[in-house]
Amino acid sequence: AQGNAGTSIANFNDALTIASNPAGLSWVGQRIDVGATVFSPDRSVEITGSSMASGHYSGNGREYFVIPEVAYNHQVTDDVAFGFALYGNGGMNTGYKQNPFQNYGNTGSAGVDLTQVFFSPAIAWKYSDTQSIGIASNIMYQRFEAKGIAGFAQMSQDGSNLSNRGKDSSTGIGFRIGWSGHFLDEKVTLGAKYSSQIKADNFDKYSGLLAENGGFDVPESYGVGAAYQVTPKLKVAADIERINYSD
Repeated sequence: AQGNAGTSIANFNDALTIASNPAGLSWVGQRIDVGATVFSPDRSVEITGSSMASGHYSGNGREYFVIPEVAYNHQVTDDVAFGFALYGNGGMNTGYKQNPFQNYGNTGSAGVDLTQVFFSPAIAWKYSDTQSIGIASNIMYQRFEAKGIAGFAQMSQDGSNLSNRGKDSSTGIGFRIGWSGHFLDEKVTLGAKYSSQIKADNFDKYSGLLAENGGFDVPESYGVGAAYQVTPKLKVAADIERINYSD
């Protein structure tokens, strides 16, 4: 999907369609897919107007991250497909070797580290020659750590669980449902998907940093997509998706 500008709700190329629209399993055949992304974000902060912290600080304590993925699709019958996907859903790491807030009583390097991994078993049913539906469970494991901000403990409702508590983990489960259909002699493919919110266990070690006593849920999302096979070698595709972070 990254090689197709991210389009995946109606543009099915591999078994990792489970991560966007599980109905796509009906159209990719029996297969196993393994991949990895090398991620190199550039992180920094510029603080101005502060007598205590003004300056430019690099957050690139670690430069490269490898995000693996694997998925499998098994064609149970001509109409039913079952598969699973294991993939990194998101995350970010910052590492400030020069602590921007050292003048506030913070010592050592500062930063946060968040990792989210999904395991998603899925099943798809082709209920007609041209349309299918699919559903997947989203079993999530996530891990979080923050360090270098203990000097702000007096500003927290739980200063003992604010910083430098090591890695904490939590789990949660949700679901994703999708639909797909082929039209106009299969030249046009349409798709739609919905992913539920995942209410995760709290990060108890960071109940003084994160809202709602350490809450860190995954928001619900939904989207639609379309793909048009212009010629045998040219396809035009587009997705639109909304992620309800504010809720």
